[in-house]
Amino acid sequence: MNNHDLIQYGKEYAKNSPLKFKHCALIVKGVDNNFRIVAKGHNSYIMDLLNHNHSVHAEVAVIEDFMDNHISMRFPRKKRVAMTKNLIKKNNYYMFVIRAGKHATSNPRYSKPCSKCQKKLKDWSFQEIYYTI
Repeated sequence: MNNHDLIQYGKEYAKNSPLKFKHCALIVKGVDNNFRIVAKGHNSYIMDLLNHNHSVHAEVAVIEDFMDNHISMRFPRKKRVAMTKNLIKKNNYYMFVIRAGKHATSNPRYSKPCSKCQKKLKDWSFQEIYYTI
């Protein structure tokens, strides 16, 4: 899969988001336009115990998906997070964050990360994080 295919896939996957701004995040492994998607996530809502909606950003959703696919659920959450960070640090994982345009033919939109996501992603040691511009 090359960069163009990755962006196109991300645009389509972002459309699954129920939020107004449709973002998708992909964790990929590989180099030189030869990527393999290992996790994906889009922004969505979750409900808390009081039935309040909270948004989950694509960057957080993709890390959760990566952790679910690569680390056993039997471990406590804290250990799973540490194991995931170690796995990402030792390998060449990249993150792509893509915001879909309003129309199927439109280019991806600007997807600047929020301050909370920027803080969270500093700890994860991705090789690179790419946002659409």
